[in-house]
Formats: sequence, C-alpha cells, structure tokens
Amino acid sequence: IFIMFRVLAFTGVRRGELLALTWNDVSFKENSIKVNKTLTQGDKGHQIVQAPKTRAGRRTIPVDGQKMAYLKRWRRIQQETFLQLGINTMQPNQLLFTNTKNGYQSLNTPSKRLHKLQDDNGLTPRITIHGFRHSFISNLLIAGVPVTSVQKLVGHTDPTITLGVYAHVSAKQETEATAALAKYMQN
Repeated sequence: IFIMFRVLAFTGVRRGELLALTWNDVSFKENSIKVNKTLTQGDKGHQIVQAPKTRAGRRTIPVDGQKMAYLKRWRRIQQETFLQLGINTMQPNQLLFTNTKNGYQSLNTPSKRLHKLQDDNGLTPRITIHGFRHSFISNLLIAGVPVTSVQKLVGHTDPTITLGVYAHVSAKQETEATAALAKYMQN
C-alpha cells in the first residue's frame, strides 16, 4: 500500500495506469516508469487493459533514486511473498500491484485502501485517488516546472488542459509574486 501511494504521489499516473503497470515498464537503469496501457472497465463490468486514450498518454516518467529504491525493495518483497504461495512472479509482464492471486486489482481497490487509511487515522481533509494526480501537477507548477513539461509528464494532449484545470495554482503564484514585489519595494 505504501509503495502504491508513493507511485501515485510522485508520478501523477491515473488509477488505471497504476494498476496496469508491469515490471517491464520500470527501468531501474534509466530511473523511469513507462506508461503505455491502462486498466479500465469494459463491457458488462469486466476489466480490460487497453492503450491510453491519446498518444500523449504514452509517456515515460523520470523517477528519483529514492522512489526507485522503494520499487526495488517492493519487487523483492513481492517475489518472496508469492514464491511462498507457489506463484512465480518472474514472468515478463508481472504486475507491480496485484490481487492475492497475482491478477489485476479491482479499479476500486486503491480508493478502498485510501478510505481505510483515512478512516483509521482520522485524516482530513479527505483526498481522492485522482487527488494524488492533482497534487502532483500542482506541486510541479508551484515548484516552477514549465507547463509544457508538466503536460508531457501527465499525458495531457495540450498545455491548455493543464493550465485550464490547474489555473488556481497560477492564481496563487500571481498573488505571491505581487506580495513579494510589494515587500521588496518597501525596502
């Protein structure tokens, strides 16, 4: 659960993209995660894996060394745990996050786990799984990362989508900028 939420928080992937990730998508050499598929709801409620909706949705996200170390540790734990159950996780398309039978988790599983963590620890305000993505994008923008870079990292087809959805971040930065200017001019 810890690793799942770390990946959500520090990559900005969508829920379906997270649940479709395989170890082939993780490059320990390049320190990156490749997003090239998503788990989604198909006909009659069956989960299916398909390509992202747009070409921009196919992307490679750089990941820092600490997160990669967590992923390496998680891979080892996953292999040991499933080996004890007689399940081989050394397959080419082994999922990062699985159910107890080494299959796809339900699309609702991340939300259920998050709600349990929030309830058990009295965490407020509540955040949604998609809120991790919003926080990732907002934090990048606040840190001064160019909008076009943020757009590419999160798979938006157009930077205006990133700007339109996250305009509140720009408004906050503008308020802080004018306050900083006013303070500077008083000196």
